[in-house]
Amino acid sequence: MNRDTSVVIIGAGYAGILAARLLSAQRGVHVALINPRTSFVERIRLHQVAASTGAAEHSLVAAFDARSVALVVGTALEIDAPHSAVHVQSAEGVQRVPYDYLVYAPGSATAMDGVVGGREHAFGLTGPDEASRCSAALDAAARRSGSVVVCGGGLTAIETAAEIAETYPALRVRLISASAIGGPLSSEATRYVRGVLQRLGVEVDENVRVAEFRDGEVRLDGGAAVTSDVSFYFGGFAGPRLARDSGLETNARRQLIVDRSLRSKQWPSILGAGDAAYAESVHAADTMGCKYALQSGRYVATAIADAIEGRETPA
Repeated sequence: MNRDTSVVIIGAGYAGILAARLLSAQRGVHVALINPRTSFVERIRLHQVAASTGAAEHSLVAAFDARSVALVVGTALEIDAPHSAVHVQSAEGVQRVPYDYLVYAPGSATAMDGVVGGREHAFGLTGPDEASRCSAALDAAARRSGSVVVCGGGLTAIETAAEIAETYPALRVRLISASAIGGPLSSEATRYVRGVLQRLGVEVDENVRVAEFRDGEVRLDGGAAVTSDVSFYFGGFAGPRLARDSGLETNARRQLIVDRSLRSKQWPSILGAGDAAYAESVHAADTMGCKYALQSGRYVATAIADAIEGRETPA
């Protein structure tokens, strides 16, 4: 190794944190971790924050030694790939953070524009702040024995509906899915889920599409309306606009397009991990979630360490 290597990681989610941990242990590697918060948000626990039954944030300051990982608290505004730098908006203003290698791992958020009115009238549990607002809305609805509609049939929707029904027995909870509920679950697991939802009093409507969210109601295809004091929408995920707005190649879900080595085809010094990146020839990359994020976060750390030492990394 001729000189120290600077690695910048955008995003302190499952992929970004694992990559930061592994790379910071490498001799001569300096890691800068860019994140809007000083905490790691455990997204799979946000439904518990909404229902006031758990927490989802863990301190990044406590997780990393400042000598091994420099935490840059701010929002990445632009990736200046030709000049190998990221422009970050922080409390001190806009700063330029240069890199030798960039790990693009800002994660994803619920695609709230998938249904008319979703962004204005439904919760997507995109972060702790929204989950806390949702908690207040659920408390208010429970005091008047109101109703909750959860739209989606995947694991997040199922967990949210069950958590709310168990925590707020006074609420009427309805789960509406455009397909059969359960997603990747086995038939046995799906039967179990149905039984639990039934025991908790959750009304389940499958193969029913939502047409529009309005204030106080959810409109279904065909014109029927369902009363809802608090609505949720979990209709899939999308990446942030950062890569696309920076001129990098992305797909319809705004994911950075990477090859089998998880490198940008345009800029090999940029590697993508987690939900925000898509490897066209890697089957697992088609499923957004923490499982793939952890695998890809480990891979990009290995690939960068290998590149620094002049080794080839298997695709």
